[in-house]
Amino acid sequence: CWLSDRDRYSHQGLQSADRATKPMLREGDAWRDASWEEALTRAADILRDAPLGQTGFLVGGATSCEEGALLARVAAHLGSSHLDHRLGQSDFADDGTRSAQPGFQMPLADVEAADVIVLVGCDPRREAPLLAHRIRKACRAGAKVFAINPLDLDFNFPLAGKFIATPSMLPGKLAALASSLLAGTGAQAPPALASAISTATPDDRDSALAERLKNAEQAVVIVGDLANRSSAASTLRALARSIATTAGAAYNLLPSASNGVGLTQSGVVPGKGGANAAAQLAQPFPAYVLYGAETLDFAAPAVAERALSRAKTVAFTAFVDEAMKRIADVILPIGLLPEIDATLVNVDGMVQHVAPGARLPGDARPGWRALRVLGDLLGAKGFDYNNIDELRDGIALSLTAAEDRFAATSEAAAHDEGLERIATLPIYRNDAVVRRSPALQSTPLSTGASVAMHPEQARKGGLETGRRVRVHHTAGSSIDLPLHFDAAVPMGAARIDAGIAETAALPATGRVRIEGVLS
Repeated sequence: CWLSDRDRYSHQGLQSADRATKPMLREGDAWRDASWEEALTRAADILRDAPLGQTGFLVGGATSCEEGALLARVAAHLGSSHLDHRLGQSDFADDGTRSAQPGFQMPLADVEAADVIVLVGCDPRREAPLLAHRIRKACRAGAKVFAINPLDLDFNFPLAGKFIATPSMLPGKLAALASSLLAGTGAQAPPALASAISTATPDDRDSALAERLKNAEQAVVIVGDLANRSSAASTLRALARSIATTAGAAYNLLPSASNGVGLTQSGVVPGKGGANAAAQLAQPFPAYVLYGAETLDFAAPAVAERALSRAKTVAFTAFVDEAMKRIADVILPIGLLPEIDATLVNVDGMVQHVAPGARLPGDARPGWRALRVLGDLLGAKGFDYNNIDELRDGIALSLTAAEDRFAATSEAAAHDEGLERIATLPIYRNDAVVRRSPALQSTPLSTGASVAMHPEQARKGGLETGRRVRVHHTAGSSIDLPLHFDAAVPMGAARIDAGIAETAALPATGRVRIEGVLS
């Protein structure tokens, strides 16, 4: 049994000074405390007054299955199919396909028995520490691990081979590997990927890895957060699944959220005609329900703040900071996972129940209780339960049937000017709780906001490590950050962490131009 530092010390975030402990209502530009009855009545009025089908639901990744199912019922009552929990993603072209369906074909415990492991846009040491230990055990038993990543990461296991390049180059590398696997088999590439695979130029490394995959007894392709957050995420996922299928390997997709599998099974994904998280913000709705999330959880925090602040927003939240006050009209304080009864689903599809281990602060309530009252006020069906067991009995967790097709990124490739942003999400910045843990923020892994560039890349631009630089994004935003050299960043790219207030003005994808500033 082993517990990661993130799991051990994140509890400090529960006692953060900005915990939400009372319902609050906006009155003009001011806020005041309110009773639960008054706050929920205001929330119901906002949702009832919104045009039918024009309410967006943006849900945090740690939301329980019970809460997710109730949010889906509220949305259905309001005629809305606009639900999503994948707040940090920007590419959704493969929605509805098996490539985008989170979960592991090879169970987590079996990964340590794999003999060939291919990591695609994946940093298991920081994304899923327990997975990293399974891979380490596999390596010690003789497994060969290969990484196709936008960063030369420091794993806690050796690599048999690696390809490190800018995010825009990774699809070409996967296409070359897919081409090598198909060579001599007579099989055809999936139509959506045929052009990319047919024009790829495999090298000796691709051929060698293809042979290893073909001859492996238990191989697995693992797609991680660096791929999911890419502007070419759908292409990377499609190519990775095609490679796994051709090689007879397992396809393991790490979910983009901690309860990503459970929320997908609970229906917190866009329904027919529904808008995904990015689309909900690009074409804003007049009303939103923001549940268990804050703007730093989004791929484009500034875009999220702009859309939510201009709409009527009902926020179910555990924290109230100035950013939350700028975007919300009603704040309803809810409990976090260690404080409430909850059901989660892990990457293997195992249903897990969590019991309360701490008291709720102030007047905060379990989210499922608050949603029950809101559902009653709206006159929605499916809210006539009295306790958590009755609620669970009425919830059926199931994955929507996914299409066995491949889809690639539909957007045009970015122009060649500037550097590609690699928006890594640090291990201790991935949700509101860990962001508020003093112990975790004091570790060497929490270095603060900065720009990391390959030394050669920086020197070409006349930039010096330790100096401040100005980062101009193609979307029009600019920020100043300190620069440091990092040979793990490929030429043509700049690593700028997400999940940090200082970088919130920059979208997670796209290109940046970096120039020195006078200190």
